[in-house]
Amino acid sequence: MRKLKKIYTLLIVLYPLLSVYSTGIPSLSIADAILIVITLMFFYISQFKIKISCENKAFFLFLLYMIFTFVLQFAFFDASVFSTLRYSLFIISVICLRDLFDFEYGIKVLGYVTVAVSTYVVLQYLSAHYMGRTLPWRIPGLPIMDNNFVAKEQTSYYMTFYRPSGIFYEPTHYAQYCLIYPCYLLFADENMRDKKKWIYIVIIGCGIICSGSSAGLLMIAGIFGFYYMKYICKGKINAQLIILTTIIIIGCFYLINTPELYKIVSKLIAEDGSNVSVSVGYRFNSVINIFSNNRSIFEILFGSGRGSQTEYYTAIFYVIYAHGFVGLVLFLNIFIQVRKQISTDFQKVSLWIILIMTIGSEMIVNFGIMTYFVYILTYRKNISFINLT
Repeated sequence: MRKLKKIYTLLIVLYPLLSVYSTGIPSLSIADAILIVITLMFFYISQFKIKISCENKAFFLFLLYMIFTFVLQFAFFDASVFSTLRYSLFIISVICLRDLFDFEYGIKVLGYVTVAVSTYVVLQYLSAHYMGRTLPWRIPGLPIMDNNFVAKEQTSYYMTFYRPSGIFYEPTHYAQYCLIYPCYLLFADENMRDKKKWIYIVIIGCGIICSGSSAGLLMIAGIFGFYYMKYICKGKINAQLIILTTIIIIGCFYLINTPELYKIVSKLIAEDGSNVSVSVGYRFNSVINIFSNNRSIFEILFGSGRGSQTEYYTAIFYVIYAHGFVGLVLFLNIFIQVRKQISTDFQKVSLWIILIMTIGSEMIVNFGIMTYFVYILTYRKNISFINLT
C-alpha cells in the first residue's frame, strides 16, 4: 500500500501534465489509464471499504445524481458515455482514494514542478520575443490527446499570437495548475521573512504575466487580496507588509506600461466601444444558449448531459448546461459541505479561489474536481510547513 500511496500522490501532482498525452486509445490519456489501474488496485486491496464523511456525502450525492440523469440524457440528448465515466472516476477518487495522498510529499513535488514550469514559461517568453524562436511545450514523439494543437504550431497565426504555456496546452491551463502552491506558500506559513518563499512567488507571478493568461492574473490578484484581508482583519499591519505593499504598487505601475500586461487587460476590457472584450465574449457569449427556446424544461432542470455541448462553457455554466439547475445546487453543495469541514486559511482561501475561478475557467468540471479537492481535504493543521530545499 505504501508504494501505491506514492504512485497516487505523484499522479495527482502530475495529472494535468500527463493528461496531455494519449495512450493511443481514443479519448484515453496516460493520466486516465494510470488512475484506472490505481483505482482497481485500491478496491482490490481495501475490499471496497469506504468512509462516508460529510463532504464525501456531498460528492456521493452529486455522483448518484449524475449517473441517474445520464440514463435519460444519453437516450434523448446524446450525452457522452466516456465523459460521464471519466468525471465519475475523478469523483470516486476524491471519495475513496484521497487517503492515499501523502500531502507533505505531494506539496513538495508540486512546489518543484510549479516553480520549474514557471521558470520555463519565462524562458519561452524571452526566447520567442527576443530570439524569434519558440521553445517546445510538449515531449517530442509522444502522441497528444488533441492533434489540433500540433497542426496549429505549423501556422503563422501560432507565432503571431504566440503565448508561452510551459508544458500545457494553453496558458490558462498552466495558470490553473499554479493555483494551489501560491496559496500554500502564503497561507500555510506565517513567516513573512522567508526569502525563498517570496522568490518562488515572484517566479510564479512572472510566469503567469509572461503567459498572458487573464484568468491567471485574476487568480493571483484574488490570492493576494485574501492575503491582505487576513492581515488587515487581524490587525497585523507590520513593516514587512508595508514594504511588500509598496513593492507591489510600484511593480503594478511598471507592469501596466508593459505590452504583456496590456495584452491581458485588453482581453478583459473592450476598447472598441462594444460591451464585452474578446476574452469575456469567448467565455460568456454561449451562456444564452442555456436559456434557448430550443431547450426543454427537463434540460433546464436536469441538463443535457456531459459532452453534448457544441460550444465552450466555463465551469459554472457547464454544470448548468450538462446537469441542469438541480445539478448546480448539488454541485455547489460540495463547496458548502467542504467549507464546513475545513478550518485552516490555506484550505479556505484555496476553496474560495476555486469557486471564483469556476466563473472564468473550466478546470473544476474536468480533473480539477479531483486534483484541487485532494489537496484541500488532506491538509491538516499539524502538518509542518514544507519548504523547497
